[in-house]
Amino acid sequence: MSFIQEIAKYLTETYKEEPVSVFVLFPNRRPADYLIKALHDKGNVCQAPHIYSIDDFIQKALPYAKTNNFHLIAILYHIFRKHLLGKENYDLFYSWGEMLLLDFSEIDKHLVKTNDLFSVLLKEKEITQRFYYLDEEQIQAIKQFWAAFHPERISDEQKSFLHLWKELGNIYTDFQAILEEKHIAYTGMLYRKLAEKPELYLPTILPPSAHLIIAGFNTLTPSEVQLFSHLKKTYQTRFFWDVDKLYTENPDYEAGYYY
Repeated sequence: MSFIQEIAKYLTETYKEEPVSVFVLFPNRRPADYLIKALHDKGNVCQAPHIYSIDDFIQKALPYAKTNNFHLIAILYHIFRKHLLGKENYDLFYSWGEMLLLDFSEIDKHLVKTNDLFSVLLKEKEITQRFYYLDEEQIQAIKQFWAAFHPERISDEQKSFLHLWKELGNIYTDFQAILEEKHIAYTGMLYRKLAEKPELYLPTILPPSAHLIIAGFNTLTPSEVQLFSHLKKTYQTRFFWDVDKLYTENPDYEAGYYY
C-alpha cells in the first residue's frame, strides 16, 4: 500500500458516514491530485476533505496578500538606498535582492531572533555565548561566514560589506513595517505570523470541530513545529510522517523521539 493509499484508507474508514470538516495538509501541492484519485477509487468519504499545501493553508489563514518577487525587491531596493545611501543600479541590485529575500524568508521560517542575528560579533567565543539557542550547525555557519573578515586584513570592499551587514537589521525592520502597512507578505513572513499567533488566525479557516490530517512531512522548520503543536493541542489531528517506521516506532532509535 502506497503512502497516499494509506491516507485514503484512513479517511474512507474514519469518515465514511460522519459529516466532519476534514483538512489535509501536505508539504506541497503535488500529492493532492493523487489523494483525490485514491479517494475516488476507494469510495468517497461522506464529506470531501479540504486539501492544502502548507503554503496555501498558511496564506489562506492570514489577511495578507502574498505578492511577487518583483514587487518585494523593488521595496527592498528603496530601503537599501535609504540606509546605505547607495547609487547601485536596480538591475545590478536585483540578484542580490533575490538572495536577501530568500534569507529573510528562511530567518522567519526558523523563528530566528532577528535582533540577535543582525548583531553577530566577530569573536568565536562571543558568537557561541550570544547564540546559545542555535544548534551547532548554525553556529558553525556563522563562524565560517566571519572567518574571511579579520580586521587586520580587511579590504575596502569588505568594509563596505560589513557596513551593509550592520544595516541589515534596520533594513529587515523597515521592510517588515512597510509590508505590514500594505498588508502584503513573503512566504517566511506568513509562516512566522501564523506560528507566533495561531489562536488569532486559525479560526478564519478552521471551524472548532475541524479534524486535521498532516501528511508527508519529515524535517520541520521551527515555525512548522510551533504551528503543528498548536494544531495538535487545539484540534483532532492525525500525523502521517514521511519517514521510515523503523525509526519512528522503535524506542531504541533516538531519531524517533521527534515523531
